[in-house]
Amino acid sequence: MNLGIIGGIVRVSNKSRSKAAGKLVEVVSIQLKEGVKDEDSEVKVRIIPCLGSQETQFAYVRAKFLETPVSGAFASREKVESTEPNAQFKWALCKGVEFQTDKEFDFIDEYGYPSKTDTMCGFISDQWVEDGEKLYNIVFLGDFRVVKESEITRYVSPRKA
Repeated sequence: MNLGIIGGIVRVSNKSRSKAAGKLVEVVSIQLKEGVKDEDSEVKVRIIPCLGSQETQFAYVRAKFLETPVSGAFASREKVESTEPNAQFKWALCKGVEFQTDKEFDFIDEYGYPSKTDTMCGFISDQWVEDGEKLYNIVFLGDFRVVKESEITRYVSPRKA
């Protein structure tokens, strides 16, 4: 088993009977046991919330139900019409990044309190072109934000995101 997937974002197969089936998740840990095949190892995942949900959910799935890391081919279930179908994006999908917006926005911090900031770290979960501008969906602390390419400042460790 590739232990390099810890911290990575993958999709759980619809064949899984877990509550994470068919969802985008972050791999939290892998439980390896002697005598158990790698494909049957238990993997703890954090379900990446969608539609603005704030609640953090964890699930356990068997390693064999983890699909390959998310790529540009299926980062979103929605089909977005792009004016530039072969657009080259500066920032890669499923990577941790830091972004800074021109004005502060509200978010719920890791302790559950409302806060304001103009700088945040998160994972890029989607990218598209709209009206000639490259946009990225960034998931952070159970929330998400659409940012312009120019607002992303650097890659960061998945632990910060």
